[in-house]
This record gives sequence, C-alpha cells and structure tokens, in this order.
Amino acid sequence: MWSEDAMEEIQESIKELGLTLRGARPWGSEFFAVFKPPKAKILEERMATNLLHYKANYCQIVFGALILSVITSPKTIFALLLSATLFGLVMYLRLPKLIEIGDFRFRLKMKHRILLAFTVILIILIFTRVFFWLLFIFCASLFFVILHMIFRPRSLSARYDAAIQDVRRLFSFDATDPRGRAYASRVDPFE
Repeated sequence: MWSEDAMEEIQESIKELGLTLRGARPWGSEFFAVFKPPKAKILEERMATNLLHYKANYCQIVFGALILSVITSPKTIFALLLSATLFGLVMYLRLPKLIEIGDFRFRLKMKHRILLAFTVILIILIFTRVFFWLLFIFCASLFFVILHMIFRPRSLSARYDAAIQDVRRLFSFDATDPRGRAYASRVDPFE
C-alpha cells in the first residue's frame, strides 16, 4: 500500500520530533503547578522550552481529546467505521487496471487507489460533519496547549532539558556531505 521510502520518512519525522505519549511530566505537581503572564522578551524561549519539556503531556491532551470526542459521539463512530470499510473496499477490490471512458484511457495505479480512498473518506466525513467536529476538537485542544506553553514558566528541569537539546544539536550533524560521501557517525555526548 505505502512505499517503504514514504513509511521510513514518516517514521523518521516522528522520531525527529520526539512525539510520544510516554515520558509525560507529573500532571498535578508540575504540569498545572504555576501559571504566570510572560514577558514579551522571553515568550518565544518559554514556548520552545515548554514544548520540549511537556511534549508528551501535550500529545496526551490532543490525542485524549480526539479519542474522547470519538467515543462519546455515535455519529462519529459510525462515520469512521463507514470510512474504514469503504477504504478497505477501494484498496482491495479487484478494479480493472485500465479504465476506458470514450477515447480516454487511464491506468489505475496504487497511488490512485490511495487518493481515491482518501477522497471517499473525506467526502463521507464532510457530509456527516464529523470532519468539522474533529477539526474543532483538535483546534480547541491545540489552543489549550498553546495557552499552557505561554503561561507556564519554565522550571529548572525544563531549562536543563533545553540546554541538553541545544548541546545535542551542536554535536550532531548529517552523516553524509552534499555529494553523498560518508562522514563520521553522529556524536551524542549524553548517551
């Protein structure tokens, strides 16, 4: 279905961002501990540090809100099940390899099936208004996350984590030069 290169690229991007549900900071004693209005000169630094420090908490908030909105709405469950069923039908039905409409001939490849399947899913989700509901929940949870990043002062451990990330970025480099020749392997002084 997906090419190996595309799947590897997606997995690499997720690893690079470090998006995970594990490693969340304590909710009561740290995440909701203190909120203060930011000073304009440190706002960007505060948001970046909080994003790195609380990224697992932020992922849990967004995914939790989406899952909660799905399981509490029968219409959403029905639309997602219908979408999954139609996705499976479009992907695995024996459709002709060559489609002829008058003088026009079109060769149906796997990427066309995937595009057709996602188009059908999008149409179903839009007509049932589930797409807009999930988009609203996603935006609302993202708004909450951004507010937390703005108003949560950086803790000492968050500053330490940010400093370690900066040092890691300083000592890591691409293992190949622009012409494709290999350099030395990546260096991580903290591993």
